[in-house]
Amino acid sequence: MKVCIIGSGYVGLVTGICFAANDKHDVVFFDTNFKKIEDLKKDKIDIHEKNLTKRLQSAKKFKKINFSKNLSDGINNSKVIFVTVGTPINKKGNIDLSQIKEVTNQIANILKKSNSYKVIIYKSTIPPGTISNYCLPIIEKITKKRNGIDFGVASNPEFLREGSAVYDFENPKKIVIGSNDKKTKKIILSIYKNYLSNNKIINVSIETSEMIKYFSNSFFALLISFGNQLGNFCEKINVDFMEVLQAVGWDNRFLTKKENKKPDFLNYLIPGIGYGGSCFPKDIKTLIQTAKKHTTNLSILQEVDKVNESQSEIISKKIFQILKENKKIKKILVLGATFKENTDDLRNSTSINLINNLSSKNLDISIYDPILIKKNYDQKKFFFHKKVKYLYNLNEIKKYNLIVVNNRSLEFRKILKDYTDKNKVFLFDSRRFFDKKKFKNYSGSGV
Repeated sequence: MKVCIIGSGYVGLVTGICFAANDKHDVVFFDTNFKKIEDLKKDKIDIHEKNLTKRLQSAKKFKKINFSKNLSDGINNSKVIFVTVGTPINKKGNIDLSQIKEVTNQIANILKKSNSYKVIIYKSTIPPGTISNYCLPIIEKITKKRNGIDFGVASNPEFLREGSAVYDFENPKKIVIGSNDKKTKKIILSIYKNYLSNNKIINVSIETSEMIKYFSNSFFALLISFGNQLGNFCEKINVDFMEVLQAVGWDNRFLTKKENKKPDFLNYLIPGIGYGGSCFPKDIKTLIQTAKKHTTNLSILQEVDKVNESQSEIISKKIFQILKENKKIKKILVLGATFKENTDDLRNSTSINLINNLSSKNLDISIYDPILIKKNYDQKKFFFHKKVKYLYNLNEIKKYNLIVVNNRSLEFRKILKDYTDKNKVFLFDSRRFFDKKKFKNYSGSGV
């Protein structure tokens, strides 16, 4: 099938490239940032995602992928149009739908001259009601055509985790299709035909589809803040929250019946430095504001957001206390700057807050991040305090008195596994990634 991807950001790139490489759909990318289009032609991808470049090269080999600077050509030559443009939040915490509105108007003006049935699929994360209350009426008004008869509109949210997005796309746990007409559903199912036998296809209304995405992100954010708040409390009463969590995890109501295995969602309760990235912070704030417009107070999510924003400050104070009690600590190494492992994404990274908090106290701070090295620190320095030092290798790791671990990169385990003098170094494990019994001077989140 011929597919047009509007927006070559994180979601658009993974979706379009995987469709072309794995499912052999004919995919064309359009982006207003022409530099991105030119870079993609040269196999240059501006995000770090395992196997994505390989998939791009494979799609090119079979001539299943193209790039266009003309939106009309992209839409007129496609059966399905995926909208994957950005939906950031503004300074007031409200979602900015300007790109969605602009693209919708552009699509409508192109569709009014078309005689073929096309399906517009919104994959960007947008508040419930956006498609039905804004996008669809605009398209019908401009085109003078009818949804479900002359064209189709649908919601198809993504559930891709940064760092494993290609794997998640190729091995989906569920595919949510929000549409109000049978013809559109049939076309979308044909796009995902290779996933029909092994995965759960969920057919719902457009509004329900939009809400499923927000509920999913809100639920995991809730678990993270809940774990952090209880972990902070456990510290006050001299209890290791990880021991509590391990015991609770064996509750029969959590265990899967076939394997007697703990579900993955319990990992979100592990105490840490808080959630970050482009999705959770934005989506929680957006859902809170959307609820207010419908005279609903999501007080639980307000607290989730509040706890998360304060967590890096709480961690900072714990480290300052270590420094106060151990005057000999002069040099600090922070392992991990991105919001999570296996990504170069620094957006809303709570690790940045911690690093800058430490740097503001005139401490000697160096950071090492294995993914940022590949993307070049120089492009990211504006995120950090000017006194921060950037390391490209760890040849002199022993000169650091305090090591702070801020994400769960497997490389960090290898680094500290070979650290011969574990009794001298102070380790602060903000992600609870290490066995505290192996370090004499161990501290971390929730302990």
